[in-house]
Amino acid sequence: NRIWNRPKWRNNCSSYDVQGFEQLPESGDLLIITKSLKDVMVLNTFGFTSIAPQSEHSTIPIVIYNHLKARFKNIIVFFDYDEGGLKGAEKLKEKYGMKTIFIPKHYLELYGIKDISDFRKEMGENKTKELLNEMFYENT
Repeated sequence: NRIWNRPKWRNNCSSYDVQGFEQLPESGDLLIITKSLKDVMVLNTFGFTSIAPQSEHSTIPIVIYNHLKARFKNIIVFFDYDEGGLKGAEKLKEKYGMKTIFIPKHYLELYGIKDISDFRKEMGENKTKELLNEMFYENT
């Protein structure tokens, strides 16, 4: 049956459609590139500026990267700790030399947590704030 041969996810967005881009401040010390609008929103509640490409498999066009690099001192990739996230982060690291950070592996192994929205749901607001401060302030 032909229906099963179609791609799983379809949209009409391009790699130039970056989630959270319009809400960015003019400049800052840190910009986090995460994998979804949901994670952008969670990070924002903790005071972290972030954006998300259409997926972890998307790249960020050079013109957008150069624009962001001129506005932010540090840019860090923070994708899921899974196959797609690891590959996507490596792709951005190779292309632009960005640092990559992931939820520590033991949270995946013990609790099945691979992203910040799952972490907040399972571990609560205080632990999430502690983790984010530890991860990002020690790596900028």
